[in-house]
Amino acid sequence: MLQDNRGARALNVGGMAGSLRPWWQRQGWRYHPFEYLDAARDPHLLEYIVVPQQVGRLVCEGESVLVLAPPGGGKTALRRYLEQHALKMGGSIPPLTVIPALPPTSSANAERMAVEALARRLFWQAVHLFDRVIAWHRQKDVRRFLYILWRQYLRLDLKLVSLWLESAYWEALETLLGPAYQPYPEPTTLRQLAQVLRALAKEMPDIQLSIRQAWHEGLALLKEWDARQVWLLLDGLDGFPETATFSGLWSFWKDTLARWLTLTNEPLPVILKAFLPATTEQDAIVGRYADWPWQSLQWKDEDFYELLAARLRAATGGLADSWDPWVTPSLRPFASRLLETLPHGRRWPREWVVRSKEVLACLESSGQNRVSVEVWHQCQWKKREQNP
Repeated sequence: MLQDNRGARALNVGGMAGSLRPWWQRQGWRYHPFEYLDAARDPHLLEYIVVPQQVGRLVCEGESVLVLAPPGGGKTALRRYLEQHALKMGGSIPPLTVIPALPPTSSANAERMAVEALARRLFWQAVHLFDRVIAWHRQKDVRRFLYILWRQYLRLDLKLVSLWLESAYWEALETLLGPAYQPYPEPTTLRQLAQVLRALAKEMPDIQLSIRQAWHEGLALLKEWDARQVWLLLDGLDGFPETATFSGLWSFWKDTLARWLTLTNEPLPVILKAFLPATTEQDAIVGRYADWPWQSLQWKDEDFYELLAARLRAATGGLADSWDPWVTPSLRPFASRLLETLPHGRRWPREWVVRSKEVLACLESSGQNRVSVEVWHQCQWKKREQNP
């Protein structure tokens, strides 16, 4: 941890140019570690992700599980953690992430979302396994299946995608297909893949795949590419009024997901990891479906402290792991004082990040380098307490 005077020292940039820089930049931080409240859009999340230990162990096991937490409770961060954990297995556990863009209106609609997730995963597997012994790009039947799948379920313009690959335009690919996972392939590999996609675009077979056929053949291809099991990650269900509460969505999703799992024991086992919104009535609802393993995502004080420490370590390049170097002695230890400002009913990771984001805003507006008692009382939550 930094000594008191070191963390509080602003960069001596001088003049107007220095004053225009944000507070965190003047302190020499690499980035604003509390900028993103949505874990799905945070480009730095994997540098400082923290998962409660008990839940982390459970979700990494090869069994289906339902994870319950309210909005801001850490579901999406945990899902991204699982994606990375699965990918570290070298392709043996491909994660299929289903995040509905619209509330599903039928089981067929929900199944299509799963096939779209499979098509995205097959694209990334094809990219990252391009140089493997199994030369999928030289197998006509495999090329043909992938072309039909990508065109029908992802509506890919392969000529355009090939240009993106040649120029390593990852932002466009990620927008279209979901997050890319580092390390990215070498430019030579990307150029070779671009050539294959252009060749596929010329073949243009006029065939449609049914949802069941696409799902089965896609899993069979993953198995050929050395996958042992597939993790189906369901997230984002609390993004719609129709599915914002556990009781409002589970009766539909249970039947739909049960069918997915029943239909997909072959050719690969599919393990469901569903991240569902919790409500005050969750225990009663879950009790009706005791055959499904579930876990409530709980956060202890030490988890919050580690979450804060991890973000500050990442932002400062390991030079600090607490707010204390930027806080006057009378307010230390600052993490515990800050945690006390969170109501017990709102002790969730997003609210915790918001608190530190407000601290930065207070420092920015005050023009000071430290959180003094005066700055502390000017923070937004203090104003809300005074004017409920």
